[in-house]
Amino acid sequence: AGLLDRTGDGYSFRHEITRRAVEAELPEARRRDLNAGVLAALRDRTGVPVARLAHHAREAGDTAATAELSPAAGAWASAVGAPHEAARHLEAAGQASPGDADLLRAHAIECHMIGRLDDALAAEREALALHRRAGRREDEGASLRWLSRFAYLAGRRNEAERFGHDAVAVLERLPPGGDLAAAYANLAQLEMLADREAAALEWCDRARRLAEALGREDIVCVVLNNMGMAQRWRDMAAARRLLGDSLDLALAHNWQEHAARAYTNLGSAEVERRALDAGLATLTAGIAYCGERDLDTLRLYMKGWLARAHLMRGEWGAAEDAASSVLTDELATDLARFQAAETLARLRLRRGDPAVAAPVAELESFLATGREFQRLMPYATLMAERAWVSAAGIEAALALLGEARALSPAPAANADIDLWAAVLAGRPHDWPRLAAERAAAGMPFEEAVALLHADDASARKALVLFEQLGATAVLDHARRALAGRGIRGPRRTTLAHGAGLTVREADVLRLLGDGLTNKGIAQMLNISPKTVDHHVSAVMGKMGATSRGHAVALAMQKGLI
Repeated sequence: AGLLDRTGDGYSFRHEITRRAVEAELPEARRRDLNAGVLAALRDRTGVPVARLAHHAREAGDTAATAELSPAAGAWASAVGAPHEAARHLEAAGQASPGDADLLRAHAIECHMIGRLDDALAAEREALALHRRAGRREDEGASLRWLSRFAYLAGRRNEAERFGHDAVAVLERLPPGGDLAAAYANLAQLEMLADREAAALEWCDRARRLAEALGREDIVCVVLNNMGMAQRWRDMAAARRLLGDSLDLALAHNWQEHAARAYTNLGSAEVERRALDAGLATLTAGIAYCGERDLDTLRLYMKGWLARAHLMRGEWGAAEDAASSVLTDELATDLARFQAAETLARLRLRRGDPAVAAPVAELESFLATGREFQRLMPYATLMAERAWVSAAGIEAALALLGEARALSPAPAANADIDLWAAVLAGRPHDWPRLAAERAAAGMPFEEAVALLHADDASARKALVLFEQLGATAVLDHARRALAGRGIRGPRRTTLAHGAGLTVREADVLRLLGDGLTNKGIAQMLNISPKTVDHHVSAVMGKMGATSRGHAVALAMQKGLI
């Protein structure tokens, strides 16, 4: 029937989908018998991958063979960087050997790397109970440390702190070893994530001294990461050096999760410090690294930061795409969803989209489990922006900004808080300097907010920027605010455009009509080719075009170009 290919002395299906379809049509008993026969035949051969043997053992329902083969298959998949496959093998191994705490731990670790945090927490809790019943105190401490890690990634800050301190309390009663060094490093990470630099560095010092004494370079790699991230607000040059050292060490030893964390922290730190080009480059490299290795938890977390960076640069199409891809991915953890939801909420607020309530509610739900500066600050400034646009809830927004300021690690971290506090309270500010700083950083929306509060000529420039960005709701608010000053801005060309294009999209369409490539358009408009890709897609979507040429033809027919 053309479904098989001859392969030497045997046959294979031409496509895996065909094999699966045929297999699915077999009666269950027949399928089990065939898999048992294949397993028996392959076990007599040498060089057969253990993962293949484990697959046939599992499909044959051979519990003993599954218990024997699946742990090795899981270890092999983990070693070659295939965490999804490793999780499947280890889950089967655990089902075949219930009550094996080591298998539960191994399964939990693989699950946490692919976004299955509920499964990771459940497996590690079960392992913890087994360790306690057996009186294995060192293993108990290790389980508590892993639970701390998993809980934090699941957005449960308070639980993570409790587990982390419990782990240290258990392990400090035992002779010092690698598990205690890792537990110290975990507390350092929690303090770093809360932007408590002094406490983070104190735990880092404990972890590093013990790890170096034990020759545990893997824990030293984690410590370097935490040390760098803890110092990012006070000394970004030192932070870059330490994070770079952590990344180099992880890549040299193929410590994939440690490398992914280094990419994550270095990229997000650059974005926080408004080095947006460096941040985007690092995050893009990190996302590619994680994508090649199925490290979905940190891949999606970095994608949330990528969305925020695009938003800050005024690349709203790219920001929306990145944020939406995270929020629609079932593997995205609550931690990854926070960045994406915050980005989407700002976009919807600025555009006047009533669906802004959904991402805002998600942010509030996340913060109910624990407040950190790096989460509370963007939420507080978002609420301030909403109060400004709606002219309602200003006192509550100012109080929220004050709460965020109380958690701030350094004056450098307060720039956005200061901006929105001045806007809401109507306080004097050096608006021209602030506008110049934001312009230099490539942040057009924040530049426009500062310009709006400067002199009349600057305010007119702000209206142009808001319109170019497509910030419809903000533009309406700005026009009303400036009406009392007798300032009239440019006509709302976006709404007047025959295809509903923004000013920037109309520019892209015009240049498409001139025959320019995306790279040429990017050079003409001084934006990135990737941003041009998003604008072209938006133009085609709004015009109902099936290609670039079709969009140009439709535009010519309508007299738009």
